[in-house]
Amino acid sequence: MARGVFQEATVVMLVLTLACLGANALGWIRLRALARLASGAQATLSAREIAGLGQLTGLIRLEAAYFTVLLLYALWYRDVLALWPVVLVVLYHWLGWIANELTRTTSRAVAHLRRQPMPGPSFRERARVALAVIGALDAIEAAILVYIIVALAQSLYRSGV
Repeated sequence: MARGVFQEATVVMLVLTLACLGANALGWIRLRALARLASGAQATLSAREIAGLGQLTGLIRLEAAYFTVLLLYALWYRDVLALWPVVLVVLYHWLGWIANELTRTTSRAVAHLRRQPMPGPSFRERARVALAVIGALDAIEAAILVYIIVALAQSLYRSGV
C-alpha cells in the first residue's frame, strides 16, 4: 500500500510541477506587455494588458500553494529530491509572495497604469529593475522546476510505473 501511495503522490507532484511551469510561462506572457512598456517599445498599455497584469497576484498565490505542497512532499519522501534546491525555491517564492501581499506591488502598479496609461520615466525605470530581478529569479526557478520534473519522472520509472 505504501508503494502505491508514493507513486500516486509522485504522479500528483509531477502534474502539479508541470502546471507550475505553465503558470510561470503564463506569468511571463502577462509581463511581456510591461516589458514593452518599460523598454519604450510601447507608449501605453491596453485595458486588456493591464487586466492581464492584475492576474499576476492570483498566479503568485497559486505558485505559493504549489511550493508549500512541494516542500511537504520533499520532506516526506526525502530520497526523491535534493532538499537544498527545493528549500531555496520555496523560500524565494514565499518571500516574494509575502512581499507582494504586504506591499501590494502588483495591484498598485495596475492601479497606477489604469490612472495613467502612459507612465513617466520613473515608473518605467522601476519596471525595468523589477523585470530584471524577476527574470533572474524565475530563470533559477525554472531550472529547479526542470530538475524536479526529471527527478520525479526518474523516481516513478525506478518504482515501476
